[in-house]
Amino acid sequence: MLAGTIWFTYTSFYFASAYNQLTRLPPDDFDEKSLDIAQIYDNTAQGFDDETDTIEYWWGIRKLRQKLVMQAKGHVLESAAGTGRNINYYDRSKIKTLLMADMSKGMLDICREKWAETHEKEIKAGRVRFWVGDLERPDVEEHIYPEISGKKLDDRFDTIVQSMGLCSTKDPEGLLRNLGKLVKDDGRILLLEHGKSHYDWLNRLLDQSALQHANRHGCWWNRDIGDIVQRSGLEIVKLKRHDLGTTWWVELKKKDEVKKPLTMAELRLRRKEQQMNKQWWEIWK
Repeated sequence: MLAGTIWFTYTSFYFASAYNQLTRLPPDDFDEKSLDIAQIYDNTAQGFDDETDTIEYWWGIRKLRQKLVMQAKGHVLESAAGTGRNINYYDRSKIKTLLMADMSKGMLDICREKWAETHEKEIKAGRVRFWVGDLERPDVEEHIYPEISGKKLDDRFDTIVQSMGLCSTKDPEGLLRNLGKLVKDDGRILLLEHGKSHYDWLNRLLDQSALQHANRHGCWWNRDIGDIVQRSGLEIVKLKRHDLGTTWWVELKKKDEVKKPLTMAELRLRRKEQQMNKQWWEIWK
């Protein structure tokens, strides 16, 4: 009971403060893509963890991060890795390689420092890598695969993890489509995001404060995550919402391609190829 009261009080104070400070809608002609998101995060990187810790503690985000990230296995890509807020939650016994990617060098430098403090050997061995770059770029596949142990990751990633990334990208649907290109056919994309709520009153508040919040934090916290996911072309495996609907847990995979029935000409060609590939003693089988 006490915990619930504290959570409600903190939540009410948080949104009341936001409402009092940030109460105007963005101009109709404002272009979200005009913000230099990477620069904003470079400027705020040093104080990012201190500012975020309290909010994530009271909203239960840490536990959600842990549950989500522990599912990662195989060759793993973390998109929007930031300062490395997920690094303690990976089950290293299930990870072959891990690539931490972010468009902000300032944020990723802190992530690298955290890894080096406790698992420097993994960095030196090439098991954990860091890549500063834009995962939205159309030629992302040509740039994302690093050399790990002398081999190219041509078979793509088994798991892609992203937490609080769709809010801070210029083209969220495009980013998800690119992540779909980078994951294996049987792989998973694990997302923990924040965006629109279940409730109209809260969505109005998020809309009214969105521009100022983005200018300060590089984050558009009023995006419709469900709509973005639907338009990405990926298949939803699991979707849950927390914190009045503003925190989104989403698991995605590539859509299974529907195989078209073969035409008669294609069937005849296939039979001919199969016959030609038979060994001489199989002719009478």
